[in-house]
Amino acid sequence: MKKYILNSFLSIVFLVGISSCVKDHPAEPPVLNGDPTNITANTTIKALRTLSPKNYVNETVIITQNLIISAVVVGDDRSGNLYKQLAIQDSTGGIILLLGGTYIYTQYPVGRRLFVKLQGMILVNNYGIYSLASYIDNTNTPQGIPSDLFGRYIVPGAWGITIMPKVVSLSKLPNDSLQAELIEIDNVQVISANLTHPYYSLKYGAGITLESCAIPGKTAEIYSSKYANFANSVVPSGNGSVVALYLSDYYNIPQLTVRDTSEISLFGARPCD
Repeated sequence: MKKYILNSFLSIVFLVGISSCVKDHPAEPPVLNGDPTNITANTTIKALRTLSPKNYVNETVIITQNLIISAVVVGDDRSGNLYKQLAIQDSTGGIILLLGGTYIYTQYPVGRRLFVKLQGMILVNNYGIYSLASYIDNTNTPQGIPSDLFGRYIVPGAWGITIMPKVVSLSKLPNDSLQAELIEIDNVQVISANLTHPYYSLKYGAGITLESCAIPGKTAEIYSSKYANFANSVVPSGNGSVVALYLSDYYNIPQLTVRDTSEISLFGARPCD
C-alpha cells in the first residue's frame, strides 16, 4: 500500500502529464521588488493542514473560508524536476501548489514570496501528503490553477529571499511535518550499488539511495523525473551533504527530490565503505 501511495504521489503530483522537458528560459523579474500592501496572510500552512487531518487516499476539502497564506517558493520548475507545481514554505511548514502552466519559474522563482488566496481552492491530502489544487478531474487526479487564473489566486511579492535549509539528521526522519520543506542532510553518500547510475533510470529504478555514515543502516531515497535536465547525469561518488525537498516516507525510508545537482555536495572521502 505504501508503495502505491508513493508512486501515486510521484506520478500525480510531480510527474503527471509531462509532455516535454522544461527549457531554460531567462527569468524576467518585475521592476519593483517588494510585498504588496493590500493583502495580508491570515493563516499558516500548519493551520491549513488541520482542515484535513485524516490520512485517506486523495481526501479533498474545498476551502470555503477567506483564507490567505504567505509563503516563499523553495522549489520551482527551472530544472524540469518539478512540473506544473511549486513547493512553497512558510515558518510553520511546506506544501505543494499545483499550477496549470509551464516555465512557472519566470514568474514565481525560488526565493519569491507568494500570497495565495485559498477560497475556492482544494486541499488534497494523500495519506498525509498535502497539495493545493484548483479542481479534481474525472480520473480523480488533482489539477492545478489554470495559467489564465494565476492572478485570481496568487499575488506575488518580494523576490530574492533566501530560505536556508533545515539541517536534519537522518535519525530524525521520516517526519511528514517536513513535507515540501527544504532540508539538508549531512555525512551521507550514495550506496556503492548506485555509484555508476544516473539520477533517473528505469533500468535501475527511479530512486538513488543515500546512506548515513553516522547511523549505519539508515538510508534515504532521492527521486528524480526523467524530464529533469540532470536525469542522465551520473551521481557523484563521494561523501558530503545533500540539500533537497522532503517528500514523504516509504516503509520508513525518507523520500526526497532535489532542485538541482549543484546542491548534491558529495565530493569527500567515503568513510562508510
